Amino acid sequence: MANSNGTDLYRISHPATAPQAYSAQTVDTSAGTCQGIPRGAWIYSRDFYGATEGGSSGSPIYNGAGQVVGQLTGSCGFNNEPCDSVNNATIDGAFANYFSSVSQYLDPVACVPSAEVCDDGQDNDCDGAVDCSDSDCSGDPACDRGGCVNAGGAAAGSSCTNNSECCSDKCKGRSGAKTCK
Repeated sequence: MANSNGTDLYRISHPATAPQAYSAQTVDTSAGTCQGIPRGAWIYSRDFYGATEGGSSGSPIYNGAGQVVGQLTGSCGFNNEPCDSVNNATIDGAFANYFSSVSQYLDPVACVPSAEVCDDGQDNDCDGAVDCSDSDCSGDPACDRGGCVNAGGAAAGSSCTNNSECCSDKCKGRSGAKTCK
């Protein structure tokens, strides 16, 4: 739909150091394309109200139903005059072209609560806290290591035979009575 000739599209952008600006474009499937920016993956349109300027890149463009159909990439044409819609087309990345790459961030799968697993990097119980940051994990052995990340993981005061067994990487004491510092 966003690549259908004659479709009206609408944008509010915020050009560099200027106030917000409103513009409206009409899809133009006869506009020449710029090298490396194929129609289909990009939407080519002509301004019919207002214009876009530098600093507006990335601003969304909406269809008449208020749905985001793309984001501003720039322009393609013969000069850098933003108001010359005869010689310059506006180019937007077509949202449908890259939706599958960003959909997980825009429409994440609903969290289904389960018991918090304290060392899997997930928010299993859907409370916004992950692993050792979750109060459900206080006292869990995976979190009770004082920030230790080495393989040994022994806390201060634990018996040890070499440095690598301790979180501090310091096994101190006389033979037979060494402890992690």
